[in-house]
Amino acid sequence: MGAKNIFEKVREVYDSLPKQQKLIADTILNAYEEIVLLSAKELSEKINVSSATIVRFAQLLGYDGYPDLARELRKTFLETNSPMMKLKESFDGSSDPIDIYKQVLQLDRENIRLLEKEDIGHVVKKGLELLLNAKKVVIFGGRTSYSLVHYAGFLLRQLDRKFEFFNSACDDSIERLRILEKSDCCVAISFHRYFRRTIELASYCSKKGVPMIALTDSAKSPLLSYSSLALLAPNKAPFYSYVSPMAIINVLIVCYARIVNRYNKDIFEKDMKELLDNDVYL
Repeated sequence: MGAKNIFEKVREVYDSLPKQQKLIADTILNAYEEIVLLSAKELSEKINVSSATIVRFAQLLGYDGYPDLARELRKTFLETNSPMMKLKESFDGSSDPIDIYKQVLQLDRENIRLLEKEDIGHVVKKGLELLLNAKKVVIFGGRTSYSLVHYAGFLLRQLDRKFEFFNSACDDSIERLRILEKSDCCVAISFHRYFRRTIELASYCSKKGVPMIALTDSAKSPLLSYSSLALLAPNKAPFYSYVSPMAIINVLIVCYARIVNRYNKDIFEKDMKELLDNDVYL
């Protein structure tokens, strides 16, 4: 029999735990995704348990301290939620391309249906107001989420030069965000696996007091701890489906374009003419 995983270790000692340590155990067993990136101090504040109690709990389970326990939680989280696990889940069922085509469309339709059910139109409206009122807007995200960052950033920048975007894995990410002030805004995009660097940059912006819009997939996303506003785009498919966040991004782009078109139509048309004159487009 293999070594016990962290959940088996917790369940094994659960009944003998004092009240305060049971709070830690309950959090690990029922909502470990919410604490996977927290330090002992942050966990202490979140569940109202002393840091010393957290350290003793970790040692009771056989770890040298909380950092060792936290590493195992992160390892478990990444193994469970990695892209390869998503791909593995998608291997189940028929391998016929026609069947898969129908299944994928059905799952994407379900994600759109869930987005409609959430009815976040009022939240999108508040997000649009933040973007319009900000002096400068920076959009960032990494790994697979960067495809959404580039799409949103590229098109919004065509409408208004105050928009900038970058991959949160880039070396100068802090320098790009350091100039932001409370009159500016940032948009952080991260899904499912929650790229650590994106979360760290979101935390940095939050500490500076910069309003932040989070585009993510769940109320359990660590981005929510640092955001002024959260746009939740659900994904119930066993693969990375971005139809929901793309729909939200498109709503923001179309709304922004219509508003900008009223005031900056001449500038926009001048920019488009310059692109055409220089053979950027056919």
